[in-house]
Formats: sequence, C-alpha cells, structure tokens
Amino acid sequence: VAAALALRPASADEAATGTIDDSAFSLALQSLTQWSKVLGLELLACDGFVAFLASALAGPAANSEPVLELLIEVLSSSSGAFAIYAGASGQAAPASATPSPHLEGLVAAVVRTMGQLLQPLQQMAERPPAVLDEVDGARLSRWARVAASLVEAYTQILWVERAAADVVVAFLGACFLVHPHVAQCVFELWAVLKDANRDGKLPPGVLESLLQKLGPPCVDSLARFGRHDSPHSEEPAALLQLRDAQQDIVADIFCVSAGTSEAALVLAKLSEHLQRAEASKDWHGVEVAWFAFNGIVEALADEPALPE
Repeated sequence: VAAALALRPASADEAATGTIDDSAFSLALQSLTQWSKVLGLELLACDGFVAFLASALAGPAANSEPVLELLIEVLSSSSGAFAIYAGASGQAAPASATPSPHLEGLVAAVVRTMGQLLQPLQQMAERPPAVLDEVDGARLSRWARVAASLVEAYTQILWVERAAADVVVAFLGACFLVHPHVAQCVFELWAVLKDANRDGKLPPGVLESLLQKLGPPCVDSLARFGRHDSPHSEEPAALLQLRDAQQDIVADIFCVSAGTSEAALVLAKLSEHLQRAEASKDWHGVEVAWFAFNGIVEALADEPALPE
C-alpha cells in the first residue's frame, strides 16, 4: 500500500484496462481496489491513504477511471457506510453520528470536488440536450456513480450538514438532466430514499425538501429523454428500457410523496408538461406525459393503498 501511495499519475487520462499497457499509477490503484473488494482491506485505516486520495481528487487525474473506481469502492466498503442502519441490538445509530476522522476527511474531499464540478454540470443541464462525446460522457457518468454511491452509503449526507447537502442534491438534480447515460447512474436514488423513509430514518422535513429539489428534475428527465424521437438512444430497445425505468421513478416519487405537503408535486409537474406539449402540438411530448401518468395509474392499481 505504501508503494502505491508514493506513485503519481502520468496523465489526466489514466486508463484502467487491467493490462500491462496501463501506467504504474493506474495498476496500483486497480490493485488497491481489488484488495479492498476481495481481501476486505480497510484502506481508510492505512497511513496516508486519505491524503493520497484527496490529492488525486484535486489533481489532473481526478476524473480518471482508476481514481474514481477506487473512490467508489472505499465509500461503499468503509466500516462507516450505512451508519443510519447500524446500531446495537438492531437499533439504528443516530443519523448525525460523527464518522471517523479518516472517513470525514474523504467525504469532505469528495463534496469539495463535486462542488467544483457543479457549475459546469448545471450549465450543461440548463442547455438543450446535447450529444456528449465519449470522454465527457464517461467522465460525467463516473461522477454520477460517485454521487449515487455517496448517497447510498451515507444517506445522512443529504441533511446532516447543510452546505454539503446543498452540493450533493444540486449535483444529483443536474445528473438527471444532462444526459440519459448520466441519469441512469443515479436512478437508484429514489429506491434508497423510499427505503430510508419506510424505515423511519429520514428526519422530519427532509423528505419534503428532497421532493421539492429532486422531484422536478426527475419528471423533466423523463419528458426530455423518454420521447420516442429522442436522439440519445441508439437502439429502440435501449430507449424502451430507459422509458420504463424513468416511468418507475416518477411513480415512486408520486407514491413516496403521498401524505406529505408535496403530494401534488408530480401530478402538477406532469400537467404542466402535458399542457405545454398540447399547446405547441408536440405530440411526442404529449405521449411521454401520458406515459408517465399511466405509470402512476399502474402503481395505484397494483397497490391501491399507496406503497410507502
């Protein structure tokens, strides 16, 4: 481990092919990732590891595959992961429990880097949908996976510290809108939130706040990328799979909002899309709005009492 931490990236485009053509830095990080996965090595406990990874996130290789794959592995396998579900005798630990200094430092470095990426990501999300080149698509998809892993393993980051929560929530919202391949990396967000809400892990007011901030971009994502004339899906089967997944997300948001002050949010947002599409005779827009409504109807038919 010490030898790996002494290495530095050879370029900003460090590959991770698993072959001898990879740089020593890349091969070392791939090895650390596998040691964590297979051997259960607690990398956060190794001297200098957090400083090394934080330095990598601040350096030219911050977006590279070996760096971010290692980061995702460490976030997911740390002993501090899923803390809101851990506790003596099956009782959940307090959501605000203080993590270890090593973990706290790493999460702070991740949020700091996400904050630096946020403005350009939001600018891309606000513009009309564009076809991403392979490099940008891979870079943004990796960071979307980092955000998804962070929220899954440390769900409390969405409310414990306001500044960090604002960055992460804004980053997730932009991911839903910038490109469907990026959006797909964060599709599990609402499954995580549904579970946390069902198990009583969300503090009062948190669900409503998340619905306000993340509900609209999720609905807009379906309206933007789920159209039958979408230029983003090369294969019809891929578009159908994307539409089905996004329809499920919209239905999940509708169901999880039941009984909250945001219960009408999804229907109101879909109605806006439908009315706008009808007024402009945008029939693909009309179809995708009705497709979303149909997903909600199917959810109610399957579970009339509304799932939690």
